[in-house]
Amino acid sequence: MPDRPKSTDCPSASNNDVYSLSCVLLNARSIVNKIHELHHFISCNNPDLLCISESWLTQSITDELLVGGLDYSVNRKDRSTGERGGGVLLLTRNSTIQSYSVPIPIKYSSLDIVCTDIVTSNSTLRIIGCYNPPSTDNDKTGVAITLDLVTC
Repeated sequence: MPDRPKSTDCPSASNNDVYSLSCVLLNARSIVNKIHELHHFISCNNPDLLCISESWLTQSITDELLVGGLDYSVNRKDRSTGERGGGVLLLTRNSTIQSYSVPIPIKYSSLDIVCTDIVTSNSTLRIIGCYNPPSTDNDKTGVAITLDLVTC
């Protein structure tokens, strides 16, 4: 079995080309009471992309409070029904990737879903973050929506 390549053997990213991304997926079950832990995690790990499901955010929590002055862009979907729970958010590190929020079609506005395009000099990577509550486990809508967003 060949040896695993050393980090010095890997090509480095230049001119906004992305060879690898540090991606993290968390289920927070409320990031509201974990803001300081979020800032600490980001500061220590510097992920390029952080997706958080079950954010439980409301409009009272600003994007600035979420990133705490760190160099990240925020793309979020808070629960629109006013109920506690749900929500999803994507944080992208501005210093390493160029990202753009992708508008979600209005027909999906009731769902906890966000979409971001990461753009390099020669390609675009679409990242979709969603939270599907347990009450909708048998609902095929989420799969249909994801397929719709991927082909946009």
